[in-house]
Amino acid sequence: MLQSVQSAQVLKEKSERLFFYAKKSCIFVFRHELEQYQKNLSTRPHAIIANKIDVDGSDEILNDFVSKLRKEISSEVPVIPVSAKMGQNISNLVAFFKTMHEKQTVQTINEEDSSTKFN
Repeated sequence: MLQSVQSAQVLKEKSERLFFYAKKSCIFVFRHELEQYQKNLSTRPHAIIANKIDVDGSDEILNDFVSKLRKEISSEVPVIPVSAKMGQNISNLVAFFKTMHEKQTVQTINEEDSSTKFN
């Protein structure tokens, strides 16, 4: 079993949201493997965290990656550029996590409310 598929099993069981951590060239393969593991798993809310924006030439690499992502996968996948080493854009990443969590909490509450109305 491929490592990313093993990771998908854990993600499927524990999270409604997916955050991919992969080398930029692997993200397209990873999404395909998720679909092979379970249909529609890659359609869960997800984001791509692009690390190492502090490296020389990272602007061009990030722009090329995002362009390819938009063409081949979706224009709606959030890409959050960060530098873990330098602490760049970490506050935006945390805010994004918080927003995703709040949206999921509201959705869960709404689903629970609607299911109890019919029981």
